[in-house]
Amino acid sequence: MRTEATVAVTIRELEPAPVQHVVPGWAQPWIRPDTTWPEERSSFALSARDMAGYEAVVGPLSPVVAQLVRDQFGPALSSLTTLPRPDGTLPCEGRHRSGSHFRLAQAAVDELAFRLTVAPQASRTRDTVACYATAMGFDLNAPVAPELARWLHDEGYAGQKWRLVADHSGDVGQDDLRALERVLHAASPSPVMVDAIGTWSKATARRLLPVLADLGIRWVEEPCGDLAGLGRPEATWPPIAAGEHAYEPADQWRLLGSGSVDVWQPDVGWSGGITQALATARAARELGVPTVPHGGTLRSALLLAAYTDDVTVPWLEYHLTQEPRRQRCSVDPARPAGGRLSCRSGEELRFRSGEPIILG
Repeated sequence: MRTEATVAVTIRELEPAPVQHVVPGWAQPWIRPDTTWPEERSSFALSARDMAGYEAVVGPLSPVVAQLVRDQFGPALSSLTTLPRPDGTLPCEGRHRSGSHFRLAQAAVDELAFRLTVAPQASRTRDTVACYATAMGFDLNAPVAPELARWLHDEGYAGQKWRLVADHSGDVGQDDLRALERVLHAASPSPVMVDAIGTWSKATARRLLPVLADLGIRWVEEPCGDLAGLGRPEATWPPIAAGEHAYEPADQWRLLGSGSVDVWQPDVGWSGGITQALATARAARELGVPTVPHGGTLRSALLLAAYTDDVTVPWLEYHLTQEPRRQRCSVDPARPAGGRLSCRSGEELRFRSGEPIILG
Protein backbone atom coordinates (compact mmCIF):
# COMPACT_ATOMS: atom_id res chain seq x y z
CA MET A 1 0.00 0.00 0.00
CA ARG A 2 1.47 3.33 -1.07
CA THR A 3 1.51 5.53 2.02
CA GLU A 4 5.05 6.93 2.23
CA ALA A 5 6.93 8.29 -0.76
CA THR A 6 8.81 11.17 -2.19
CA VAL A 7 6.69 12.50 -5.01
CA ALA A 8 7.96 14.34 -8.08
CA VAL A 9 5.23 16.52 -9.60
CA THR A 10 5.51 18.06 -13.07
CA ILE A 11 3.47 20.07 -15.53
CA ARG A 12 4.01 19.46 -19.24
CA GLU A 13 2.71 21.27 -22.29
CA LEU A 14 0.99 18.82 -24.60
CA GLU A 15 1.68 18.41 -28.30
CA PRO A 16 -1.43 18.23 -30.49
CA ALA A 17 -2.03 15.95 -33.42
CA PRO A 18 -4.63 16.45 -36.17
CA VAL A 19 -8.22 16.18 -34.94
CA GLN A 20 -9.72 12.73 -35.44
CA HIS A 21 -13.39 13.38 -36.20
CA VAL A 22 -15.98 10.83 -35.11
CA VAL A 23 -18.77 12.09 -37.35
CA PRO A 24 -18.78 10.91 -40.98
CA GLY A 25 -17.21 12.99 -43.72
CA TRP A 26 -20.56 14.07 -45.17
CA ALA A 27 -21.43 15.77 -41.85
CA GLN A 28 -18.12 17.55 -41.22
CA PRO A 29 -18.77 20.54 -43.55
CA TRP A 30 -21.81 21.38 -41.40
CA ILE A 31 -19.87 21.71 -38.13
CA ARG A 32 -20.48 25.16 -36.67
CA PRO A 33 -17.41 27.42 -36.98
CA ASP A 34 -17.63 28.60 -33.35
CA THR A 35 -17.24 25.22 -31.65
CA THR A 36 -13.68 25.77 -30.36
CA TRP A 37 -13.23 27.43 -26.98
CA PRO A 38 -10.13 29.64 -26.48
CA GLU A 39 -8.98 27.62 -23.47
CA GLU A 40 -8.73 24.51 -25.65
CA ARG A 41 -6.20 25.94 -28.12
CA SER A 42 -3.29 24.68 -26.01
CA SER A 43 -3.22 22.05 -23.29
CA PHE A 44 -1.15 20.86 -20.34
CA ALA A 45 -0.98 17.77 -18.15
CA LEU A 46 -0.19 17.41 -14.44
CA SER A 47 1.67 14.28 -13.39
CA ALA A 48 3.18 12.81 -10.23
CA ARG A 49 5.60 9.92 -9.81
CA ASP A 50 6.52 8.22 -6.54
CA MET A 51 9.79 6.52 -5.60
CA ALA A 52 8.44 3.14 -6.69
CA GLY A 53 7.95 4.51 -10.20
CA TYR A 54 4.15 4.65 -10.04
CA GLU A 55 2.84 7.62 -12.05
CA ALA A 56 -0.52 9.34 -12.20
CA VAL A 57 -1.50 11.85 -14.86
CA VAL A 58 -4.33 14.41 -15.10
CA GLY A 59 -5.28 16.34 -18.21
CA PRO A 60 -5.79 18.00 -20.52
CA LEU A 61 -5.70 21.28 -18.60
CA SER A 62 -6.04 24.75 -20.08
CA PRO A 63 -3.09 27.17 -19.74
CA VAL A 64 -4.98 29.18 -17.09
CA VAL A 65 -5.69 26.10 -14.98
CA ALA A 66 -2.10 24.86 -15.30
CA GLN A 67 -0.87 28.26 -14.12
CA LEU A 68 -3.32 28.25 -11.21
CA VAL A 69 -2.15 24.78 -10.18
CA ARG A 70 1.43 26.03 -10.26
CA ASP A 71 0.68 29.25 -8.39
CA GLN A 72 -1.90 28.03 -5.86
CA PHE A 73 -0.70 24.50 -5.14
CA GLY A 74 2.86 24.49 -6.48
CA PRO A 75 4.63 25.18 -3.15
CA ALA A 76 2.75 22.34 -1.47
CA LEU A 77 3.24 19.98 -4.39
CA SER A 78 6.96 20.75 -4.57
CA SER A 79 7.53 19.74 -0.95
CA LEU A 80 5.55 16.50 -0.86
CA THR A 81 7.17 13.69 1.07
CA THR A 82 3.96 11.68 1.33
CA LEU A 83 1.24 11.14 -1.21
CA PRO A 84 -1.55 13.73 -1.02
CA ARG A 85 -5.05 12.79 0.10
CA PRO A 86 -8.01 13.38 -2.25
CA ASP A 87 -9.97 15.41 0.29
CA GLY A 88 -9.00 19.00 -0.45
CA THR A 89 -6.53 19.28 2.44
CA LEU A 90 -3.48 20.13 0.33
CA PRO A 91 -2.36 23.64 1.36
CA CYS A 92 -3.26 26.45 -1.02
CA GLU A 93 -1.15 29.60 -1.37
CA GLY A 94 -3.63 32.13 -2.73
CA ARG A 95 -6.24 34.08 -0.79
CA HIS A 96 -8.95 33.39 -3.39
CA ARG A 97 -10.21 29.89 -2.69
CA SER A 98 -13.51 29.81 -4.50
CA GLY A 99 -14.88 30.47 -7.96
CA SER A 100 -14.87 28.51 -11.18
CA HIS A 101 -11.18 28.76 -12.05
CA PHE A 102 -10.04 27.87 -8.55
CA ARG A 103 -12.32 24.83 -8.58
CA LEU A 104 -10.78 23.75 -11.90
CA ALA A 105 -7.31 23.87 -10.35
CA GLN A 106 -8.50 22.17 -7.18
CA ALA A 107 -10.18 19.46 -9.27
CA ALA A 108 -6.91 18.72 -11.07
CA VAL A 109 -4.99 18.32 -7.80
CA ASP A 110 -7.82 16.30 -6.23
CA GLU A 111 -7.94 13.97 -9.22
CA LEU A 112 -4.17 13.55 -9.16
CA ALA A 113 -4.37 12.52 -5.50
CA PHE A 114 -7.25 10.14 -6.25
CA ARG A 115 -5.32 8.48 -9.06
CA LEU A 116 -2.27 8.12 -6.80
CA THR A 117 -3.87 6.89 -3.60
CA VAL A 118 -7.40 5.58 -4.18
CA ALA A 119 -7.59 4.16 -7.69
CA PRO A 120 -4.68 1.68 -7.26
CA GLN A 121 -6.45 0.13 -4.25
CA ALA A 122 -10.04 0.22 -5.55
CA SER A 123 -11.85 -2.14 -7.88
CA ARG A 124 -13.45 -0.82 -11.05
CA THR A 125 -17.21 -1.48 -10.93
CA ARG A 126 -17.61 -1.78 -14.72
CA ASP A 127 -15.55 -1.85 -17.88
CA THR A 128 -17.74 0.31 -20.14
CA VAL A 129 -20.45 2.94 -19.78
CA ALA A 130 -23.18 4.07 -22.17
CA CYS A 131 -22.88 7.54 -23.66
CA TYR A 132 -25.16 9.93 -25.45
CA ALA A 133 -24.04 12.14 -28.32
CA THR A 134 -24.12 15.91 -28.06
CA ALA A 135 -24.73 17.39 -31.50
CA MET A 136 -24.54 21.01 -30.39
CA GLY A 137 -21.74 21.60 -32.89
CA PHE A 138 -24.44 21.46 -35.57
CA ASP A 139 -27.37 23.79 -36.18
CA LEU A 140 -30.74 22.20 -35.57
CA ASN A 141 -31.97 23.83 -38.80
CA ALA A 142 -29.08 22.51 -40.92
CA PRO A 143 -30.23 20.27 -43.80
CA VAL A 144 -27.91 17.55 -42.52
CA ALA A 145 -29.51 17.45 -39.03
CA PRO A 146 -32.11 14.69 -39.65
CA GLU A 147 -29.57 12.51 -41.46
CA LEU A 148 -27.09 12.97 -38.62
CA ALA A 149 -29.81 12.17 -36.07
CA ARG A 150 -30.51 8.88 -37.82
CA TRP A 151 -26.80 8.08 -38.06
CA LEU A 152 -26.43 8.61 -34.30
CA HIS A 153 -29.31 6.23 -33.67
CA ASP A 154 -27.76 3.62 -35.94
CA GLU A 155 -24.37 4.01 -34.20
CA GLY A 156 -25.94 2.90 -30.93
CA TYR A 157 -25.67 6.09 -28.84
CA ALA A 158 -27.93 6.03 -25.79
CA GLY A 159 -29.48 9.29 -26.93
CA GLN A 160 -28.64 12.60 -28.58
CA LYS A 161 -28.74 16.25 -27.53
CA TRP A 162 -29.30 19.34 -29.68
CA ARG A 163 -29.19 23.11 -29.15
CA LEU A 164 -32.54 24.82 -28.73
CA VAL A 165 -31.56 28.36 -27.81
CA ALA A 166 -33.62 31.53 -27.63
CA ASP A 167 -33.23 34.67 -29.67
CA HIS A 168 -32.30 38.03 -28.15
CA SER A 169 -35.83 38.38 -26.73
CA GLY A 170 -35.61 35.08 -24.84
CA ASP A 171 -38.06 33.30 -27.17
CA VAL A 172 -37.72 30.21 -29.39
CA GLY A 173 -38.94 30.44 -32.98
CA GLN A 174 -41.37 28.11 -34.71
CA ASP A 175 -38.73 27.24 -37.33
CA ASP A 176 -36.57 25.77 -34.56
CA LEU A 177 -39.47 23.74 -33.19
CA ARG A 178 -40.26 22.35 -36.64
CA ALA A 179 -36.58 21.46 -37.09
CA LEU A 180 -36.64 19.71 -33.72
CA GLU A 181 -39.65 17.66 -34.81
CA ARG A 182 -37.74 16.54 -37.91
CA VAL A 183 -34.81 15.44 -35.75
CA LEU A 184 -37.15 13.61 -33.37
CA HIS A 185 -38.73 11.74 -36.27
CA ALA A 186 -35.34 10.79 -37.75
CA ALA A 187 -33.87 9.71 -34.41
CA SER A 188 -36.87 7.63 -33.29
CA PRO A 189 -36.91 5.64 -31.08
CA SER A 190 -33.62 7.03 -29.74
CA PRO A 191 -34.11 9.56 -26.89
CA VAL A 192 -33.62 13.21 -27.82
CA MET A 193 -32.65 15.93 -25.32
CA VAL A 194 -32.30 19.69 -25.79
CA ASP A 195 -29.98 22.24 -24.19
CA ALA A 196 -31.24 25.82 -23.93
CA ILE A 197 -27.92 27.02 -22.41
CA GLY A 198 -29.96 29.11 -19.98
CA THR A 199 -31.21 31.41 -22.75
CA TRP A 200 -34.98 31.09 -22.41
CA SER A 201 -37.02 33.66 -20.57
CA LYS A 202 -39.17 32.30 -17.76
CA ALA A 203 -42.29 32.96 -19.83
CA THR A 204 -40.84 31.01 -22.75
CA ALA A 205 -39.86 28.15 -20.45
CA ARG A 206 -43.31 27.90 -18.90
CA ARG A 207 -44.93 27.96 -22.36
CA LEU A 208 -42.47 25.64 -24.09
CA LEU A 209 -41.80 22.95 -21.49
CA PRO A 210 -45.26 21.31 -21.78
CA VAL A 211 -44.93 21.40 -25.58
CA LEU A 212 -41.59 19.62 -25.45
CA ALA A 213 -43.00 17.05 -23.03
CA ASP A 214 -45.77 16.29 -25.54
CA LEU A 215 -43.13 15.85 -28.25
CA GLY A 216 -41.37 13.25 -26.08
CA ILE A 217 -38.17 15.17 -25.27
CA ARG A 218 -36.21 13.14 -22.70
CA TRP A 219 -34.94 16.18 -20.79
CA VAL A 220 -34.36 19.93 -21.11
CA GLU A 221 -31.01 21.21 -19.92
CA GLU A 222 -30.73 24.61 -18.23
CA PRO A 223 -33.85 26.22 -19.71
CA CYS A 224 -33.26 29.48 -17.79
CA GLY A 225 -30.30 31.17 -16.22
CA ASP A 226 -32.36 31.50 -13.03
CA LEU A 227 -33.54 27.93 -12.62
CA ALA A 228 -34.76 28.59 -9.08
CA GLY A 229 -37.06 31.28 -10.46
CA LEU A 230 -39.03 28.66 -12.36
CA GLY A 231 -39.99 26.90 -9.14
CA ARG A 232 -40.33 23.16 -8.73
CA PRO A 233 -40.85 21.16 -11.94
CA GLU A 234 -44.47 20.62 -12.91
CA ALA A 235 -46.05 17.33 -13.97
CA THR A 236 -46.53 18.60 -17.53
CA TRP A 237 -42.81 19.35 -17.99
CA PRO A 238 -40.10 17.04 -19.25
CA PRO A 239 -37.30 16.32 -16.75
CA ILE A 240 -35.00 19.28 -16.03
CA ALA A 241 -31.22 18.74 -16.17
CA ALA A 242 -28.65 21.06 -14.57
CA GLY A 243 -25.48 21.19 -12.50
CA GLU A 244 -22.52 21.90 -14.79
CA HIS A 245 -22.28 25.53 -13.67
CA ALA A 246 -22.62 24.82 -9.95
CA TYR A 247 -18.92 25.22 -9.20
CA GLU A 248 -19.00 25.67 -5.43
CA PRO A 249 -19.83 22.67 -3.25
CA ALA A 250 -22.43 24.72 -1.34
CA ASP A 251 -24.16 25.62 -4.61
CA GLN A 252 -24.12 21.98 -5.70
CA TRP A 253 -25.75 20.76 -2.49
CA ARG A 254 -28.28 23.59 -2.61
CA LEU A 255 -29.27 22.85 -6.22
CA LEU A 256 -29.36 19.10 -5.74
CA GLY A 257 -31.54 19.41 -2.67
CA SER A 258 -33.88 22.02 -4.14
CA GLY A 259 -36.13 19.53 -5.90
CA SER A 260 -35.78 21.48 -9.15
CA VAL A 261 -33.37 19.05 -10.85
CA ASP A 262 -34.43 15.67 -12.30
CA VAL A 263 -31.06 14.88 -13.92
CA TRP A 264 -27.89 15.85 -12.05
CA GLN A 265 -25.14 17.08 -14.40
CA PRO A 266 -21.97 18.10 -12.57
CA ASP A 267 -18.78 18.53 -14.54
CA VAL A 268 -16.24 16.47 -12.62
CA GLY A 269 -13.30 18.66 -13.60
CA TRP A 270 -15.10 21.97 -13.05
CA SER A 271 -16.78 21.40 -9.71
CA GLY A 272 -13.92 20.64 -7.34
CA GLY A 273 -12.91 17.17 -8.45
CA ILE A 274 -13.64 13.47 -8.35
CA THR A 275 -14.06 13.35 -4.56
CA GLN A 276 -16.87 15.93 -4.61
CA ALA A 277 -18.43 14.35 -7.71
CA LEU A 278 -18.57 10.94 -6.04
CA ALA A 279 -20.23 12.51 -2.98
CA THR A 280 -22.93 14.32 -4.95
CA ALA A 281 -23.54 11.32 -7.22
CA ARG A 282 -24.18 9.11 -4.19
CA ALA A 283 -26.47 11.72 -2.66
CA ALA A 284 -28.34 12.10 -5.95
CA ARG A 285 -28.89 8.35 -6.04
CA GLU A 286 -30.49 8.50 -2.60
CA LEU A 287 -32.84 11.16 -3.98
CA GLY A 288 -33.70 9.00 -6.99
CA VAL A 289 -31.89 11.41 -9.34
CA PRO A 290 -29.51 9.97 -11.96
CA THR A 291 -26.10 11.58 -12.40
CA VAL A 292 -25.20 12.18 -16.05
CA PRO A 293 -21.98 14.21 -15.91
CA HIS A 294 -21.42 17.15 -18.21
CA GLY A 295 -18.83 16.24 -20.84
CA GLY A 296 -16.46 19.19 -20.47
CA THR A 297 -13.88 16.92 -18.79
CA LEU A 298 -14.68 13.50 -20.25
CA ARG A 299 -11.67 11.63 -18.87
CA SER A 300 -12.61 12.76 -15.36
CA ALA A 301 -16.22 11.70 -15.96
CA LEU A 302 -14.96 8.29 -17.09
CA LEU A 303 -13.09 8.00 -13.79
CA LEU A 304 -16.37 8.70 -11.98
CA ALA A 305 -18.12 6.07 -14.09
CA ALA A 306 -15.42 3.50 -13.32
CA TYR A 307 -16.21 3.63 -9.60
CA THR A 308 -20.02 3.90 -9.74
CA ASP A 309 -22.73 1.74 -11.28
CA ASP A 310 -25.38 2.03 -14.00
CA VAL A 311 -28.01 3.25 -11.55
CA THR A 312 -25.88 6.04 -10.10
CA VAL A 313 -24.31 7.11 -13.42
CA PRO A 314 -26.29 5.58 -16.30
CA TRP A 315 -24.79 7.67 -19.14
CA LEU A 316 -21.91 9.98 -19.96
CA GLU A 317 -21.93 12.84 -22.47
CA TYR A 318 -19.78 12.64 -25.60
CA HIS A 319 -19.54 15.93 -27.51
CA LEU A 320 -19.29 15.01 -31.19
CA THR A 321 -17.31 18.04 -32.33
CA GLN A 322 -15.55 19.39 -29.22
CA GLU A 323 -14.34 16.12 -27.71
CA PRO A 324 -12.12 15.04 -30.63
CA ARG A 325 -10.48 18.47 -30.46
CA ARG A 326 -9.99 18.23 -26.68
CA GLN A 327 -8.33 14.85 -27.12
CA ARG A 328 -6.02 15.76 -29.97
CA CYS A 329 -3.05 15.51 -27.57
CA SER A 330 -4.00 12.02 -26.37
CA VAL A 331 -2.03 9.01 -27.51
CA ASP A 332 -5.20 6.91 -27.21
CA PRO A 333 -8.32 9.13 -27.39
CA ALA A 334 -11.50 7.88 -25.75
CA ARG A 335 -13.85 7.15 -28.65
CA PRO A 336 -17.32 5.60 -28.48
CA ALA A 337 -17.87 2.13 -29.88
CA GLY A 338 -21.45 0.95 -30.22
CA GLY A 339 -22.59 3.85 -28.06
CA ARG A 340 -20.28 2.94 -25.17
CA LEU A 341 -17.00 4.26 -23.78
CA SER A 342 -14.27 2.28 -22.07
CA CYS A 343 -13.87 3.15 -18.38
CA ARG A 344 -10.24 2.19 -18.75
CA SER A 345 -9.88 5.32 -20.92
CA GLY A 346 -10.53 7.32 -17.77
CA GLU A 347 -7.99 5.42 -15.71
CA GLU A 348 -5.04 5.33 -18.09
CA LEU A 349 -4.08 8.69 -19.57
CA ARG A 350 -1.23 8.99 -22.06
CA PHE A 351 -0.35 12.22 -23.83
CA ARG A 352 2.17 13.54 -26.33
CA SER A 353 4.12 16.10 -24.32
CA GLY A 354 7.15 18.33 -24.24
CA GLU A 355 9.74 18.99 -21.55
CA PRO A 356 8.40 19.03 -17.97
CA ILE A 357 8.21 21.96 -15.61
CA ILE A 358 9.27 20.29 -12.35
CA LEU A 359 7.34 21.29 -9.24
CA GLY A 360 8.69 18.68 -6.89
